[in-house]
Amino acid sequence: MPNDAAHPAKTRGAVLPLVTSTLGLGQAVLFMMLPVLVEHTGIDLLRLSVAMAVGTGLFLVGAPFWGRRSDRIGRRRAMAQVAGGQLAANAALAAAVTATAAGLLSVQLGFLAVLASRVAYGLTASGILPVAQAWVADASDRGDRLRQFGRLSAGTNVGRVVGPVLASLFVALGAMGPLWLLVLSSAIAVAALAFLKGTDRAPETPPTVEEAPPFRRLLPFVVCAHLMHTAFGLMQYTAGVLIQRRLGLSAEEASAALGVMLTLAAVAMIAVQLLLLPRLRRRVRTALAAGAAGLAVTGFGFAAADGMAAFTACVVLFGVSSALMVPANGTLCSMAVAPDQQGVAAGRLTAANTLGYSTGAVLAGLAGTVALDLPFLVAGALAALLLLGSRLLPVPRNPENPPKSM
Repeated sequence: MPNDAAHPAKTRGAVLPLVTSTLGLGQAVLFMMLPVLVEHTGIDLLRLSVAMAVGTGLFLVGAPFWGRRSDRIGRRRAMAQVAGGQLAANAALAAAVTATAAGLLSVQLGFLAVLASRVAYGLTASGILPVAQAWVADASDRGDRLRQFGRLSAGTNVGRVVGPVLASLFVALGAMGPLWLLVLSSAIAVAALAFLKGTDRAPETPPTVEEAPPFRRLLPFVVCAHLMHTAFGLMQYTAGVLIQRRLGLSAEEASAALGVMLTLAAVAMIAVQLLLLPRLRRRVRTALAAGAAGLAVTGFGFAAADGMAAFTACVVLFGVSSALMVPANGTLCSMAVAPDQQGVAAGRLTAANTLGYSTGAVLAGLAGTVALDLPFLVAGALAALLLLGSRLLPVPRNPENPPKSM
């Protein structure tokens, strides 16, 4: 198993959340930049959306690949490769968009360049979270793993919060300035990896345990990840429309209101992951059950809400619930496999998360055509099912993975 005992605990604990923050920052900046990209490049929204969707979809391929690869070559080498790939992909995206906006590339060539950059992003950045999770699992015991997984998730959420703020500053460089923010943040993440001193090598002899854990061992946690992210997707893709119609707002007013709500939710998520999860420690299944209960209340609450205060409470509770569920399920999954199978487990879980969001998007479109509150009722039902199933998840009994100075 790769040995990273020489890595200072506090350094790794700061660097890995910094690296994962680039994922949240990139999502937030690209979401707010889509109208600007359409206006300045001439690439229509449909083609830009396809390019972004392709990049996200490739997480289904990239996450399991990089998780497995990190088990073989070591976490540090794998992280350097995925972070470097993210930097190159973001630089290619910024260059392609800037060149198209300046007329140096035709609209068609510009679209192909954007698409290629998103393919590169999906195949590389997809490894950041599973490799980071496997690295944390290597170096933490069961009692501390929930806290460490929470810090990784908090890093992603911090990126989502500060992304729009920093992007507004980079507009001073021009309309495409926020895209170069993505390049800068990725470069900082790559540079930060240099502070993780020491080596991290793959084992010289083949592992004594099976190369990949039996899928049946991971199945309960993969199913849990898929169902919870399906519920997340059902609510996220329809919340803005529901708020707009229930409150009689214009599209701009609804977007602004939802932006404020999501910011409050992100702050609540960070507080839960940094302050509450360390107190739960070994009560991992309790955290998962509490999150599922909160998510069920959120779904049914959205369906019944009819005022700004009620919708704000639902959005914030949604954030708190996801902040509990995602790290808890990841922690349980990591404890169910052997030390040199952490990358495989984290990769499959990340793929299940991505597939769940995609399923939620499709179901939201279908259910929303029947009744606008139906997606939230379905999400609430899924969360209630997760609440019942959370007590049935198997208790991991694998020998403890000894901590390595996290």
